[in-house]
Amino acid sequence: MAVNTAVNVMFSQRPVIHKMSEIPLSSGDEAGTGGGVKSGVFIQKATFTMGASKVTIEGQQVVYQSANVAHNGASFNIPGVQTAPSQSNVMVTP
Repeated sequence: MAVNTAVNVMFSQRPVIHKMSEIPLSSGDEAGTGGGVKSGVFIQKATFTMGASKVTIEGQQVVYQSANVAHNGASFNIPGVQTAPSQSNVMVTP
């Protein structure tokens, strides 16, 4: 569940994620028990590094499908991408 989402705007009855939103615990990298080889961490927060250039909500750029995401505390060696849409009723393009 994301935090720091839009307060007054919702898509499909859920708060909109914008560039300043965070996902406190990323998942999918639990297999390693000692953390990542380079970063030494896993299951940390994910932050969004890109947002739509022409779509803003509450003054923040809206995150779109295929936007870059920084995982495990924004470590530069763990880039990711928002590949699956969180909802499919409203689609935003870069």
